[in-house]
Amino acid sequence: MGPTGCMTFSWDDGHPTDARVGELLDRHGLNGTFYVPMMARTGTMSIGPLRDLSRRFEMGGHTLHHLSLVRLSDRLAESEIREGKTWLEQITGQSCSMFCPPAGRYNRKHLRMIADAGFIGVRTIELLSMGFPRRAGRLVIMPTTIQARDHAPTTILRHLVKRASLRGLWTYIVRGGVAGQWEPLARRLLERTARAGGVFHLWGHSWEMESEEQWSRLERILQLMGQFKDRLPCLTNGEICRRWGDSAATMRKQQNLVGFAPPI
Repeated sequence: MGPTGCMTFSWDDGHPTDARVGELLDRHGLNGTFYVPMMARTGTMSIGPLRDLSRRFEMGGHTLHHLSLVRLSDRLAESEIREGKTWLEQITGQSCSMFCPPAGRYNRKHLRMIADAGFIGVRTIELLSMGFPRRAGRLVIMPTTIQARDHAPTTILRHLVKRASLRGLWTYIVRGGVAGQWEPLARRLLERTARAGGVFHLWGHSWEMESEEQWSRLERILQLMGQFKDRLPCLTNGEICRRWGDSAATMRKQQNLVGFAPPI
C-alpha cells in the first residue's frame, strides 16, 4: 500500500453495459464499485451477469427502484434503502457496505437511515475532490474526482461560484476543465494525485458511455490509470472508506484536497 493515496472507480445504475465496464477494468487490472438497484428507468442487468460481476468487484446499494430519496416520504425512503441492500445481498451472496443515493441527492435524515440499514459509507457526487473519505457520525462520506461525462463549463462554474469554492474554481480552470471535456481534466487530476497524494475517483454511468459513444475515451483513461498502479493502488470504495475513514491523516488531506459538490 502506498503511503499517500490510491485510485478507485464507481459505476451507477446497474445497466447491462456495466458488464463491458467490468471487462475493461479486468483488462487493465483495475478495481472499483458498482452501485446497483433492482430496477431503473434505463434498464438493469439480469441476475446472471450481476452475479458474475459481483464475483470480481464490490457491489453497492442504490435503492431498490432507483428513486430519489429527497422526493420520498421518510417511510418509503427507509424502505428503498433497506430493501435495496437486502435484495442485492440475496442475489450476490455478499455483504453490501457502501451506498450511493440516486442522483447524489440526500438530506441529513437519510444519513441516519443509511447507517441504520447497516451501510458503512456513502458515495456522493462531490466532484473535483482528491480528498480522502471523511467521517460523518456513524458513516464515512466519500467524494468523487470526476464524472466520465462532458459538462458545459458554465454549468460547472455556476456550481463552483454558488458554493464559493475558490479551490475548486482554481482546479477546474488550471487543470484543463474550461473546455468542458472530461478526458483531459481526468488526466491532469490523476497526475496531480500521483504527485500530491489523495484519492483519484472516476465515476459514471455505462449507459452514458454507450449513448454518447464514450468507450474509446474511457479506455484511454483506464489504460493510463493502469500505468499508475505502482504509485496509486486501485481499491474499491469500501476498502478506501475502511482504511482511511477514521485516520488523522484523512482529516489533514481533506482540508487540502477537497473540491466541490455540484448536484449534476
